[in-house]
Amino acid sequence: MNSVKNVGLLYGGFPGKELQFTGKQNYRLKKILVKEDVTPNHDTARNPNTEIVHDKNDILQDESIDLVIISDHTVKDVEFAAEALRAGKYVRLA
Repeated sequence: MNSVKNVGLLYGGFPGKELQFTGKQNYRLKKILVKEDVTPNHDTARNPNTEIVHDKNDILQDESIDLVIISDHTVKDVEFAAEALRAGKYVRLA
């Protein structure tokens, strides 16, 4: 069965840094969680329905999100990974 997996991304980039999500065909970038001082420059043509959020619960409580990718590596992000696992999400550290 080739169902589409929805992805939530914790983006830890720098202001102005381009975000590239070139997931496989069966993955859809649904939400990007950004720090308040960072706005990702993501490819809206490739991911037109991606929502930018500032609250982790927008991803954790979204039952349609299957996979959480964490691209930042801080102590708080380890805690976020544990919360995502408890919420029934698959987690990938990138």
